[in-house]
Amino acid sequence: MTQLVLYALVATTVYGDDRDFDKKMQAGQAAFAQSPWTTALDKYLTMEKTGCFQKNPLGTNYEASQELAATGKTLGIIQGNWVIALLKQKNPQGTFTLRALPATDDASETLIPAAAGAGYGVNAKAKNEELALKFVNFVMSPEGMNLFVKKQGGLPSLPDTGFAVDPSLTELSKFVRADRTVPFMDQLWPNAKVQQTMLSGLQEIFSGQSTPKKLLDDMDADYKAGS
Repeated sequence: MTQLVLYALVATTVYGDDRDFDKKMQAGQAAFAQSPWTTALDKYLTMEKTGCFQKNPLGTNYEASQELAATGKTLGIIQGNWVIALLKQKNPQGTFTLRALPATDDASETLIPAAAGAGYGVNAKAKNEELALKFVNFVMSPEGMNLFVKKQGGLPSLPDTGFAVDPSLTELSKFVRADRTVPFMDQLWPNAKVQQTMLSGLQEIFSGQSTPKKLLDDMDADYKAGS
């Protein structure tokens, strides 16, 4: 999941000093290539050069990466909270903990990317609108939300639901409560092409076919194309 490493690093390097970075991007006052995105990308490549990843990382699919982490063949896996439940399925006897990925040597500076895991809507032309709205209302009730996050292995998006946080997510819960999160970067981009360019560009960098500068320039061009 090439983007998750970069997102985790960008959360601190970019938004640590500028929580308004997205607003500046939207106003044309900032760009990927002229921002600390370059710092985050450099740290990402340093991780690869210093042996932080398994051999042939581009040849390791999502399922295989889970297997490596679940069986203790890697120190960890850079993923979202949803992976905890998947790891437990593969190794019920294992103990797994979600931790923030630091981007600097000062833990107090660390921010993490966060986003809603899912959302529901009702079609305006739904044949059974009343039942559909009843379902959505149930999902957003304390009872429904607790049931959902227990199965999904996450945290409720609303406070005071009475949900007992899984010990593996204790640190994540603290970051959320302390407002030390920023939105997943792609959620505020004007189109899906920016992310696709990033994904393919990262693969090209790791396979020696591109450079960080080209990747960020291409992302800027797609961003400026708008929605």
